[in-house]
Amino acid sequence: MVSFPRSLPVAIVCLSALALAGCPPPIVQYSTADDFARAIFRIADEGSPTEWGTLLTAARRKQGRVYIVDHFERWQRLILEVKQSAFGGNLAIAKFRINDGALEFETEDKWVHIFRVEMEDGGWKINQD
Repeated sequence: MVSFPRSLPVAIVCLSALALAGCPPPIVQYSTADDFARAIFRIADEGSPTEWGTLLTAARRKQGRVYIVDHFERWQRLILEVKQSAFGGNLAIAKFRINDGALEFETEDKWVHIFRVEMEDGGWKINQD
């Protein structure tokens, strides 16, 4: 029988927690404009730059953490303003579409561009600085 020091299980738990804390969130593939747009608004409202990075194309993610944080901070404010001004904070009334590579929302019988997007690995991703 192998004997382990008493501190080994604690060390394993601590190392596991550190490894999990450093892991990026899984990249979710949103295949509809509606699901993708609602994810953008949710992450802008409740998420983090790390989670925001999962919405970007692989080429944009490869630009690194500084780029992702800057992108999140610049767009977060605009997304939250759109949520209030266009939808009164109620995304249940929002309509979204992807038209000619642009994610758009409907307001006052017209479609307004939010982001340039592209399909990547079966899901929509932000492809705009």
